[in-house]
This record gives sequence, C-alpha cells and structure tokens, in this order.
Amino acid sequence: MLEWSAVIAAVTFIILVIYLIMTLRKVMTTLAETEQTLSDARTAVNGITEEAKDLIQKANQISDDVKGKMKAVDPLIESAHDVGDMIHNVSSN
Repeated sequence: MLEWSAVIAAVTFIILVIYLIMTLRKVMTTLAETEQTLSDARTAVNGITEEAKDLIQKANQISDDVKGKMKAVDPLIESAHDVGDMIHNVSSN
C-alpha cells in the first residue's frame, strides 16, 4: 500500500512539473511577443517624433514668413488709411 502511495505521489509530482513547464513556456512566449510589440511601438513613436519635429519646424518657418510679409504690408495699410482720412477730410469740407 505504501508503494502505491509513493507511485501516485511521484506521478502527481511529474504531472505538476509538466504542467508548470508548459505554463512557463507559454509565459516566455508571451513575454517575447510583448518585447517585440514594445520594440515595434518604440520604433513607430521615434518615426512619428521625427515627423512631428519636421512639421513643427515647417510651421515655424511659415509663421515667420507670414509675420515678415505682414510687416511689409503694414506701411501700405497705414498709407491706405491715411488716404482714406484725407479723402474723408476733403469730402466733409
């Protein structure tokens, strides 16, 4: 009877070890897939970051260009305003 109990305990232990090995293999596979996914995500984020930097630089250049053009147009607007005031003064007299 004692021999049967030892055999049952040994078989149970072997089944438990096999189950643990299979579980650990699944966990290792999942961790490897997670590592690959994170690596891909880092690569994608780095690419997007570079594109965003380029876009911001272009937007800054456009903004500077528009500001420069507005400064160039300001004297024309002031002159047109002055002409308008002069016409108003002449027509009201």
